[in-house]
Amino acid sequence: MSGFLLFFVSFCLVLASSYFLTTFIKSEKSQDNILYWIFVSICQLIITTEALSLFTALTATNLLLFNAIVFVFCLSIWLLNKKPQMTVWNGDWISKTKKAVKKDKCLLILAIFFAFATIMSFIIAIVSPANQWDGMAYHLARIGFWIQNHAIGQYESSCIRQLIFPVNSEILMLWSMIFIGKDYLCQLVQYFAYLANLFMLWNFLDLCKISTRRKLWAIFILASLPTVILQSSSTQVDLILAFFLFSSLYFFTKGLLENNKKNIIFSALAFAVAIGTKSSIFFFIPAFGAAYLLLSIKALKKDFYKPILSFIAAFIPFFVIFASYMYVLNYLNFSNPIGLSSYVNEHSSNNMTFRFMLANFVRYNLAFIDFSGMDAAKNIIEIFILLKSFLFNLLNLSTSDGLIHADIQNFNFAIHENYSVLGPIGFLIILPILYMNFIPKGNLSNRKLLINITGLIGIIFLLTICACMGFTAWNLRYLTAFAVIISPLLVYSYDNKKYIIKMIIAVIAIFCFVKITTFNYMRPVFYYFHQNKSIFVNSREEILYSIRQNKRCFYSIMNFAKNNIPDNSKIALIFSEDDWFYPFFEINKTWKIYSLMYDNLEKKQNYQDYDYIIFSGDAQNIYPYDDNAKRSIDLNYDFSKLPENFKFETLLKSNPRADGYDYKFIVFRKQ
Repeated sequence: MSGFLLFFVSFCLVLASSYFLTTFIKSEKSQDNILYWIFVSICQLIITTEALSLFTALTATNLLLFNAIVFVFCLSIWLLNKKPQMTVWNGDWISKTKKAVKKDKCLLILAIFFAFATIMSFIIAIVSPANQWDGMAYHLARIGFWIQNHAIGQYESSCIRQLIFPVNSEILMLWSMIFIGKDYLCQLVQYFAYLANLFMLWNFLDLCKISTRRKLWAIFILASLPTVILQSSSTQVDLILAFFLFSSLYFFTKGLLENNKKNIIFSALAFAVAIGTKSSIFFFIPAFGAAYLLLSIKALKKDFYKPILSFIAAFIPFFVIFASYMYVLNYLNFSNPIGLSSYVNEHSSNNMTFRFMLANFVRYNLAFIDFSGMDAAKNIIEIFILLKSFLFNLLNLSTSDGLIHADIQNFNFAIHENYSVLGPIGFLIILPILYMNFIPKGNLSNRKLLINITGLIGIIFLLTICACMGFTAWNLRYLTAFAVIISPLLVYSYDNKKYIIKMIIAVIAIFCFVKITTFNYMRPVFYYFHQNKSIFVNSREEILYSIRQNKRCFYSIMNFAKNNIPDNSKIALIFSEDDWFYPFFEINKTWKIYSLMYDNLEKKQNYQDYDYIIFSGDAQNIYPYDDNAKRSIDLNYDFSKLPENFKFETLLKSNPRADGYDYKFIVFRKQ
């Protein structure tokens, strides 16, 4: 409980000091003041965390002390300047919303189910464990290593994703975890990003002078998309990235409309923070570059370069301060700011061809055919298979063109954040509207131009990711940020004259609000309808290890470690890239965890540095630091190489995975 209290104190100190600073840059609009306040708070947290990391001083005590010092400093400046105030609340939107739902009962019904889904997602985010696979392997695992090492940095690890990816989203999760020591609140970061994106959609459409009814409609439809609902209670970070990008677009557009350089600067700040958040930002850079250039030309004609130069001038220092941390470390340690060559080469296209891009463009468009939660759709899978085959044959494409790993074999009907995308609304509404409304026309004051600019961003994003990155089905989660950015286009689907179409969309949205929220495969609500598991009935541990068969494999080793490894032990994990590292940090806070490359351990012969060595599987699958491709190191189990004082402790085998592979763990203990 003391950890929660300390986090609450830290949270209040950061918000208060950020408020004092924000009063000096305030706007007349309350919604802009809220955004300024949010960004000042986030930037303060990033600077504080990275500053402490530079001195290997990232501890809960030091973070709280730093928060207090910043608070006293900001309070002093605020008091010396006669306590400037700013407006952060304007109740006009409440009265406008009431009038809108009175005029359209469909909106009232959607509002009720939206409220239900939003409240349920909040509860799920708090009650359920962070059991998303990427979270266990690298999102939360890297936070565990940071807290253990008292610094955000790069260390030896068999999971390269812990080392090379941008850090801002994990810094936001680290904030609560460094005080609490567990993942209880880390999923709330995505939840609040979900709310922030809906807030941004309202603000952007308000800038476009869209009616309240259309704004509410767009918000409800965006909130009903399966990927948005599922990610709002997870440790994925696409909604966080979407918020920063959407904020940048909003500020840039507002800066042009009002000839306000301050908003251009905040646009650059938001974009810089986005670059420090998730590597998929690079697929958005050409799209936003084209959009900002076009908007500037529409606004200032011959002087179009002025806001662009202002943006760049502000962006450079913001990037250095708020985004460059891991890119610099990547360059110093791997000679590439993007990351390790073996990882980058596998996922990128080094030999870009038209066939490569076209094949992936077909795949991403087919991915819009999504029936999340609609099991009856299994009966028409053959149609999808025939459609895909027809398109590839028509375009003379091979199924291997542009492919890395998992191809789209059929459309999705599962409620799973790795596979669910935009639901039926994706192919019925979003895809047609996108292709009909991505060409901006008119001048800057034309609201259709401002809305269509998001469609242009969406199209360029799709073309960029298809050209630059090999396809794998797991990357469909990138469409979450894409859906948020193009969400202003949803206003085109609101038409009172086409009542039947409007009702169909509303029914689908209501279905998603109820079914997707409560039948989440990873975090189920109803006990009797989903593998006899529920976040309200089963313990966090049971949900963590029992939902998917191939997660149960880790229960045996975690349970053994909890019951047999003493406090203050040094544990070396010979794990593969995709294994679970994070649970070790929650089991026992006194343990020192090391993620090692087996080759390095044999080379250094530093076995005596560790009390326990745990081997996972028959081979260690890694991205080597000195090679250009992923490889598998055969462990051979030649344990004669271990020193004599290391004794075999136990062999643990799991139930077979769905693919028939047996996980096994071998534990050695130093005598």
